[in-house]
Amino acid sequence: MRNFPLSAVAFLLLACGSAKPELTVKPQQTATATASASASASASAPVAVPVSAPDSAPAPVLALPPLVSLSLPEACVFGAEAWRGSADLTLLSLRPGGEAFVVVTGGRARLVVPTGAAGDALLSVDSGGVHVTGHVGSQAVVLRPNRAFVLNGFAIPTMYASLSYSEGQAGKLTVTHATPSELDLLGATLSASVSCEDVGLEGGSFDAHDLKQNMDEKLKKDVKAFYQGDRVELRVEPKGKPVARIVLKETTLVEVFDSTGGMSRVLFSTDTLVLFGWVKTSALKQAGTLSGYGSGSGHMGVKDVTWPLQARLRCDVDVPVFVDHGGDRLTVGSFLKGTTIELISSTDAEAVVWARSKAIHPAAGVEFRARMADLAGCERVK
Repeated sequence: MRNFPLSAVAFLLLACGSAKPELTVKPQQTATATASASASASASAPVAVPVSAPDSAPAPVLALPPLVSLSLPEACVFGAEAWRGSADLTLLSLRPGGEAFVVVTGGRARLVVPTGAAGDALLSVDSGGVHVTGHVGSQAVVLRPNRAFVLNGFAIPTMYASLSYSEGQAGKLTVTHATPSELDLLGATLSASVSCEDVGLEGGSFDAHDLKQNMDEKLKKDVKAFYQGDRVELRVEPKGKPVARIVLKETTLVEVFDSTGGMSRVLFSTDTLVLFGWVKTSALKQAGTLSGYGSGSGHMGVKDVTWPLQARLRCDVDVPVFVDHGGDRLTVGSFLKGTTIELISSTDAEAVVWARSKAIHPAAGVEFRARMADLAGCERVK
């Protein structure tokens, strides 16, 4: 048998294919292939919100902060299609007496007045797809009568009267009326305890003259006048102590009913009150021709600032929003389904957002925030 050298045997094995060489893929080639596949998938499925891909398991969803709320039981709840406060701008805060986080100029409103002495109430406002809730001082609230009732035994607010409240109890309020310039009160502030149904944010339609406290129209004897500059004492009873002094800045017509012992029972009107009671008959003068006058007022506006945006989004569900302000972090409302949301900046967990509204505006330096999890299903819009 012929012997072959070892080098020749190795050559023959390779030539006949009895051993296959190993193929190695470079890491760089693998990364390039993965990136190409990812880009292709992104093009076919648009992403609504820019979020960072997690390195491993998804982070837990951020918990919503607590809701803005009252610490006392409610006394009355009022609603209105259009909010009108005591001033053009109404400031809402996260806590009673806190710094404002939002400014309200209108919108559909719901007001919850708590029990106890007047302090902060809870006001919710909807406008342009934005819903916010915050604390509002009682001085910013204007109530209007839904029906006629009596203050201090001698004054009836008209349907145009503006009322405040000084105390809340379950199902009722103590309401007050500012002292008109025609009156010099000799006793307590004009007030009455009324049911929640007697007042509201919009008021009712009624004629305060219909509540004449047993003053039958058939008993009306005459129409007289108080002249400009007259000072007339008003009593609840003919022999009672004066409760107010009427100080007339213009001549005013007076309806005269009963008369007894030099006293006459009268009824007359000021701007937003109908007053009735007993005056000295000698204080009544002959009525002349009188003329009236009117007044007007304007309203301030608020203009939103502009800011660079990451995206505009539209969601098919309500998106809760919260605020960090004055040391508090609380949920204050939501952007309603279908509202265009401006995405200003974002992290993996939350985003700074806003939605334009004619009646609801963020206070200076305040950012509204939403969870990225709540924006994940929203679509981009132009």
